[in-house]
Amino acid sequence: QGLVDAPGFWESPERYFRTDWQGPPRPWIDPLKEAKAEEIALKLKLTTRGRILNRHGYDLRSTFEEIAAEHALAEKYGITLPEMETDADDDVKPNLRLTAGEDGEAA
Repeated sequence: QGLVDAPGFWESPERYFRTDWQGPPRPWIDPLKEAKAEEIALKLKLTTRGRILNRHGYDLRSTFEEIAAEHALAEKYGITLPEMETDADDDVKPNLRLTAGEDGEAA
């Protein structure tokens, strides 16, 4: 009474303790702006790939496994996959400019 059947618990308890909750994916509103913002947040170490993927309804491990499988298959057939080049570093600049009000004081 009050006992739970947990097959394999003593052999690999991590299977029972490690859980990740993944909510429903958020819809895109402006995909280009959102992707750029996520790229910048990654570069500034404000988020992780796992968190970004989770927001869109994907799992980090299975996404990486799928990407690795695609690259392996492409290599097997001698296909070169294009890599996206980014210029987000050019966009990541602190905005230190102060806007002066009518009285000349910073707003």
